[in-house]
Amino acid sequence: MSEDLSYFKLKETINNPLRIFFLCGSHFNTGDQDRTDKRIVLKEYIESLNPNYKCLILEENFLFRRDTRKLNYNDINMRSLKIIELLTSLMSDKVIIFHECISTAAEIGLFSSDKIISDKMVILAPDIYSAEEDVISGFINLSYNNRVLPDYNLEIIRYYPGTYSYEISDNSNKRHTYFANNVLGENLKSKLSSTLEVNHSCIKIEKQNKYNTFNNDISKYSVSKEELNVTLTIEHLVAMLISLFTIEELKRKLREPINNVEDRIKIKKNVLFKAISTLKVTFRKFIERTISSNNQTLRYNKINISVACANITFSQAVSYFIYVMYGINLIDINYSNKKLVITNQLDQISAEYTDLIVSPVDGGIAEVLKIE
Repeated sequence: MSEDLSYFKLKETINNPLRIFFLCGSHFNTGDQDRTDKRIVLKEYIESLNPNYKCLILEENFLFRRDTRKLNYNDINMRSLKIIELLTSLMSDKVIIFHECISTAAEIGLFSSDKIISDKMVILAPDIYSAEEDVISGFINLSYNNRVLPDYNLEIIRYYPGTYSYEISDNSNKRHTYFANNVLGENLKSKLSSTLEVNHSCIKIEKQNKYNTFNNDISKYSVSKEELNVTLTIEHLVAMLISLFTIEELKRKLREPINNVEDRIKIKKNVLFKAISTLKVTFRKFIERTISSNNQTLRYNKINISVACANITFSQAVSYFIYVMYGINLIDINYSNKKLVITNQLDQISAEYTDLIVSPVDGGIAEVLKIE
């Protein structure tokens, strides 16, 4: 598909979308081969269920410092772990937390303060007898597992892990949990079966008027003082960005190699910067054509694109989208050729989003182009 004068449909349903599962937990264990980290075991299980299911573990992919393989948050001006975790959870379809410590309790509190995120949350809590304590107690129990006032309850699934002691000092040991034989038990699989099911995605962008309020399921646009203002939900933004990977001209630009850089870390940084910049420019053009194609009488001199989330800008969201695509292995970097790699799997997944793109054809008539 050529970019030309293509644009987005204002209303479309994606029947088999990409589904991202954000896996959170405490200590990330990468060194003990006998006891693989629980998140890695869960990731392998979830991704085996559907080729469009992808899991993201932040510790596997990102850092706050320079690294030859992992991406540096600082490179896209994201220096607050709070904002990073919020944005990751907003871009995810499910947020699954292995709750066992103070850090994961803080994550539960952070995420539950946002209704959009709390509706996606699943807490995996070890059985009280396995862990020798009940991690769902006190404030967490009263706030999120309340039998009398259930309106703010979260989904909590108990599981039965193996445990071992980790020696901190001669006088202190900490208990860690793991999946026996590095596999999920049948009981946990059964409990997760309905939780992991996710429906199709509905994309809808409608004109804002002064009487309606923002709906978290619908994106809006308006024109005031010769400015076009577009506010997109994170879900819609992600879907539209994925659909752009069906545009051959865009993919050609994204794959163009960079020059005059030899250092591996600089190659990675420059390749990703180029991808982010190209995607932002293309997206803005598509949005402008989308609104103009459906409202040809509109006149404006400036376009403002924002996301329906406080403290997160359009620029941050697009930048972090590229990081997420890298983190779930849908894009990569070819260091020898100094260019971005768009995987075959991303091509296959983005094909599900083809109906979101409209391209003008003979006589100016627009039709939805489908990939056979």
